[in-house]
Amino acid sequence: MKKIIACIGSRRGIESNTYKFTKSVLDFVSANYDSAYEIIKPEDFTIDECEGCQICFKEGYCIKDDDMKVIGDKLLEADFIVLASPVYVHNISSDLKKLIDRLGYWTHLLKFAGKGSAVLSTNMSNGHNTALNYLEMVLTSLGSQVVTKYNASSHYPDQLYDHKWLKAASNIIGYSIIDCLEQGVKFTAKLDSLFITLKEMMLKYKEHNINYGEWFYWEKMGYLDCENFQELLELHNRSVCK
Repeated sequence: MKKIIACIGSRRGIESNTYKFTKSVLDFVSANYDSAYEIIKPEDFTIDECEGCQICFKEGYCIKDDDMKVIGDKLLEADFIVLASPVYVHNISSDLKKLIDRLGYWTHLLKFAGKGSAVLSTNMSNGHNTALNYLEMVLTSLGSQVVTKYNASSHYPDQLYDHKWLKAASNIIGYSIIDCLEQGVKFTAKLDSLFITLKEMMLKYKEHNINYGEWFYWEKMGYLDCENFQELLELHNRSVCK
């Protein structure tokens, strides 16, 4: 059974438009593929703000004592990840941004390599492109292949409360997720370019013995021996199958 974790940025609980949209998609996936999902809501966990101390970059861990360790473990155990947010002033909510900030150092470690992902947003009428593109960039930076991004509007036009539209959209998104779970993550030029840039950075860190936590992780995982992202994926898949 595959695991799907969704992190949403709305505090309105099950009354949230973002929760409604995300649940509709994941209900379709679980009904049509052997999978289970969990939706993580901001009110269910305590997440402190990032203080910018940079210890995570230097040592490879965060010094904060809150629920991010629990959330981080759930994300790492997942086969597929969904980030979803209401659109506030052409961007994501502060709750979801806070979670992303705390995962910042993971973007240097490609922690989501081998995982597929999707980004969702909800709004009244506009501003979703900025929010969706930002979430896509974040997940790509974490090493994930983003297979779909989708918005549901609640007013202009009324999509979210149009049963036919919601069902059709959930099916489209759901099939993209199922295809990724069945076929696995694919090599992309974006991820390869990211890998090359990060590898060069890690080799410099190692040469000058700085940011030990980052380059040591790459060395421990065998990433420094990979020539491209495809080799990293193959290495990841072999380790998962052990």
